[in-house]
Amino acid sequence: MNKLFFILFTCLTISAVYGQEVFPFKDNNDKYGLMNEKAHIILAPHYQMIHEFSGGRALVKLNDRYGYINTAGKLVIPIQYKEAGFFKEGLATFRVDSLYGFIDTTGKIVLPAKYYYAEFFSDGLAYIENGHWNNKDFFWGFIDKKGKMIIRNKGFFPHAGFFQDGMTIVDYRDSRGGEGDGTYGYMNKTGKIVLPIKYWSASSFTEGVAFVGLPSDVQSYRLINKTGKLVSTLKFSNIKDFSEGLAAVAFCKYESDGEKCSWGYINKTGKLVIPAKYSEAEPFNKGLAAVT
Repeated sequence: MNKLFFILFTCLTISAVYGQEVFPFKDNNDKYGLMNEKAHIILAPHYQMIHEFSGGRALVKLNDRYGYINTAGKLVIPIQYKEAGFFKEGLATFRVDSLYGFIDTTGKIVLPAKYYYAEFFSDGLAYIENGHWNNKDFFWGFIDKKGKMIIRNKGFFPHAGFFQDGMTIVDYRDSRGGEGDGTYGYMNKTGKIVLPIKYWSASSFTEGVAFVGLPSDVQSYRLINKTGKLVSTLKFSNIKDFSEGLAAVAFCKYESDGEKCSWGYINKTGKLVIPAKYSEAEPFNKGLAAVT
């Protein structure tokens, strides 16, 4: 055991808090295997990388190609893809040459590789792109699991996100980028913009609420409902997604020796129900959350 070390402390935390049966670990030779929560090796270190399990499958990398293993460590989808994604709602993306398609958990091709770009399924829809965003024939949209185009843009948004809680984020970014790269709004599953593209930051809706950055209040996060109404008067320096009705939020201030943050938890009405007294805090799962 002294020749093994964990990727991150959070691997142990995830095992203890979330009750996962197996999780990846890395040895001194930078090879990845699987271990259960009792530190018994399920799969000896062998892969360049093992990602988290999703849909009973974990994405693995070997010789710069990707495949999938099950929780017993058995390779169930061969190492063959230049690029592949996590399983969500029973399907995962794969790439052949420069095009993306979708496979099921057996490795069967459900939708052939014909999309310039594709993201995972969520709320029954997946975001796809046809061509590069600055080409004149470019379009993006959302397809269902049969490949039917459910929403097709009209040419005025360079990007959208994934659907969650019936809404997706849309923005005016010139390319895919991070927070603060443009302005953001929300679209429903009919393709209608229901909250205007005006926020400097936006998170996905979860359990009816989302965190946004208001134009008049840069660098602070506020909680809104699906009508765009502020849920509370509190402002947050940092936030994490809602889970089991609670979200971790931070209140930070700058001092001579750096930024000092205190984390606590709010409910969906924006009320602080667990005091902000932790230096770090993670989302709840099965009634428990990891804090420092």
